[in-house]
Amino acid sequence: MINREEVRNRRGPVLIVLIASLILPAVGCGSTGTVTEATPSTLVTAPTTTAGTTTVPSTTVATNTTVATSTTSADESTTTAVTTQPARESFTPIIVDIAPDPDGDLLLSRAVSNMFDTVSYQFRKDIHITGIYDNPGTGRIVVDETANEGRVVGRAVAVNAHPGPILAAIAGGSPGVRDFIENNIDTLSYQAVETGGFLYAYSPFLGAMSDAIGLPGPLEEYLRPMFDSWVRIDRPIYLQLTDVMFLAGDAWGTDPRDLFDLLDVGRRAGSPVTQVVKGRPLTRIDVVVPLDDLFLVNGDDDHQNVLELLSGTRALNRADLEELDAVLAASEAVVSVYVNDEALVERVEFELGEQAVAPALSDRDHLDALAYLNLGEHVVMEFFDFDDPDLTVDPPKEFEIIDLSPLLNSTGP
Repeated sequence: MINREEVRNRRGPVLIVLIASLILPAVGCGSTGTVTEATPSTLVTAPTTTAGTTTVPSTTVATNTTVATSTTSADESTTTAVTTQPARESFTPIIVDIAPDPDGDLLLSRAVSNMFDTVSYQFRKDIHITGIYDNPGTGRIVVDETANEGRVVGRAVAVNAHPGPILAAIAGGSPGVRDFIENNIDTLSYQAVETGGFLYAYSPFLGAMSDAIGLPGPLEEYLRPMFDSWVRIDRPIYLQLTDVMFLAGDAWGTDPRDLFDLLDVGRRAGSPVTQVVKGRPLTRIDVVVPLDDLFLVNGDDDHQNVLELLSGTRALNRADLEELDAVLAASEAVVSVYVNDEALVERVEFELGEQAVAPALSDRDHLDALAYLNLGEHVVMEFFDFDDPDLTVDPPKEFEIIDLSPLLNSTGP
């Protein structure tokens, strides 16, 4: 399973890079000068449904509290509602009610094995995020964009992203942000590669961020070679591709190998169900995974951000937040996996947001605070072009070698 503490250790020292990237619209380009809160990179997963996507099982709470749930299919437009009643004295972990099925487990295991060892493919990660924050410079945040995309060939992976449209949505579409994006449209991007045991990165995106808002001197010194050309990172052995994506400015970086590892280890698979997706029949298998592990695979550290946002509403006191923290760390989530006739995964889909927290809340004020935040994130990863002979992952021909050990300020987790 994923070592959560290890991920925090290796990502924590470079968090400022991501924060700087996300607050750029308000600090560097905003027309009002108001410091805008960034949309959270950590949202909480929920076994719920978005219109036109997938059916997933309901959740149950290990208590006498009644939890009302509803589901929808890929051909319906009904959204899921989750409520809790009556009030209870304490939070209870969210446990997904799904009957394990050996047939689903066998098909999932075969499909994941194929994605690891048998085929090359391209992938794309699309996200739909909503949120409301009490800030006149932001208003309602709606992000409906491709977060990143790439290709996997054997043990090698290449990934890239163009975060400009996401930045614009986060900033509320202010004129200053539009000007910034238009003036830097060709540079608001990054690329990362892992091949031959080495990690490579090139992030004009970070260069644009640094020019606009400035980065702390030592940080800028270590990262500047990455702004203008490819670099090979001499790194502690534990640094991973997702960490390089994070460092390059990707708040939602997902290495598909990590995703398939999560689906293959420590999970419960339900019964296979035939479902039509984009006009094609696929076999859907709903898989129960640990909530925090899904956070990490999605590019998030854990569920802390949603707790911090709830804390900002002052609806939960410190004791409540500490208890909810422990509850969410012990909670479960659902991922829907879509497999084709060749036992290859074509689609992975999951829901994040307030619906994951709602079943653990009882007090009306707590639920109102969560509804005010309106946190939602729907994630779809698609896989295609299997075994295309034109797919390759090659190291850059020219690169500079940089050492990130002083920046990470650690020799290991």
